[in-house]
Formats: sequence, structure tokens, C-alpha cells
Amino acid sequence: MGTFNDGLFVLDAWPSSEGLEHARPVATPFRMVNDALEVEGVLYVAANEGLFATTDGTTFARVREVGARGVTAVAYDGRSLYATTTSALWRVRLGNGGPPSAVWWKPAGSRSLQGVVTEHDRVWMASEDRGAILFDGKKFTAFDRLFGLPTSWVVAITGDGHGGAFGATLRDGAFHVDRNGQWQPMQGLPSAWTLSIARTDREVCVGTQEGAACYASPRANEAPWSAPSPVDGLPDSRVHAFLAQKASLLVGTEAGMAVRPRSML
Repeated sequence: MGTFNDGLFVLDAWPSSEGLEHARPVATPFRMVNDALEVEGVLYVAANEGLFATTDGTTFARVREVGARGVTAVAYDGRSLYATTTSALWRVRLGNGGPPSAVWWKPAGSRSLQGVVTEHDRVWMASEDRGAILFDGKKFTAFDRLFGLPTSWVVAITGDGHGGAFGATLRDGAFHVDRNGQWQPMQGLPSAWTLSIARTDREVCVGTQEGAACYASPRANEAPWSAPSPVDGLPDSRVHAFLAQKASLLVGTEAGMAVRPRSML
């Protein structure tokens, strides 16, 4: 578990809620954790101090291919690791056979990248100045106010499993954009001030300043992305993270975490 200013913690009893009460800190060369991802036995941690990797959970090494601090997010497409810093997209080659390591500065003109996700040979990024940015391996395309969205300030992003993406904005709710560039708002959230968004195997969950809610994947002939189900019983209304397990959903807030059975959503 990554925290805002206290580094990493280990939960031994996962998925039991008792594990939250017996979490212990891990000694790390960083404090402010923005994202973390496990890839083939290696844990990569995006932190304000840089991008780090560990194979044993106790020894952390800097990923030298990312030559900047302020790493905001990390993603994996099956061959390469992608990381964002505030003004660059970084690709790190893992093993043999993948494309070479590379960096793209100010993609689509952005100087404030906040998130990254990879799906179907596409890289989607959240930015605070150019909205949702798509990289197809050749060019960057921004979905922002100039494109027709209500805002260019996107704080979080996740893939939709079909080449599109879901985005969470600063104060204009959440939206879905498909692989063809068609977009629509996600209605019914507890607040338009959104903080996080994540797709699980059967729903899309959005965290806001006033709670969280999850949308079921729409069926044919139904109005999509409306009437979500609220996530109740949280320790704080400001929801920053989700992690789905088979039987439960881990929800991270500003006052701690909650484990919610999936049957309650």
C-alpha cells in the first residue's frame, strides 16, 4: 500500500479486514507514492523521488531509464513499462524483444501529466492541461475542451477494455471516450469533483470529494453510464484509489482504507 507522505506499508492478512489493523511500514528511499504496479515478480513504485523497483519488498533500486523525479504513474502493456512524469512519457524496455527505451517530452503539448494506462497497443494519459491524451505509437491526440469536452483538466484515467478510456476531471465529473473518439458524460456521481477512476471486471468505479460510486457495464439498449451504485461505509468521503479482488474492493481514502465485499456494490 502506497501513502501520500509515509511511503509503503505491507498488509499481511489480505484480504481479511484485520490486515488493515496490522499493517507495518517498509523502509524505502522515497516517501510520496503516486502509483505502484507489479510486473512479473517486480514491484515498480512511482514516487515523487523517482521510479523505483524491488524484487523482495525490502531493497529498492532506482530505474535509471527514467531520468526525472516526480513520477506520477506507471503502466505495462505486456512488453514495455510506461511511466509519466509531469512533462514526459517514458518507455522502459523490459527483457528482450520489446521496443527500445524512449522518452517523449510534452506529449500533445502537455506539461502536467497525472496518469497513464495501456491497452490494445494504445497508451492513454491523464493531464491537467490537455485532457485525456491518446498515443497510438506514432502520434499524440488530445481530447480536451478544444475537442468538445467540458474541461481540459483530467486527474485520473483508466482503459475501457476496447481501446477507449474513462477519465475523471477536476470539477466536471467523469466521462467515457471510445476508440473512435466519441465521448459521453458519466452521470449520477455524488460530486462533480472527481479524484480517481478504475475499471474492474464488471464495473467502473469513480472516487470523488463526496464519496464513491460504481457503474455496472451497460447492457444493449440501456442508457450507459447513469445511475451508479454508491459505495457506503467509507472512513472518509475523499476517495483516491481502488483495487479490485475476486470477492472484495479495496478503497483508499484520505482517512485510511476500507474493504468492501463485491456483493455490496
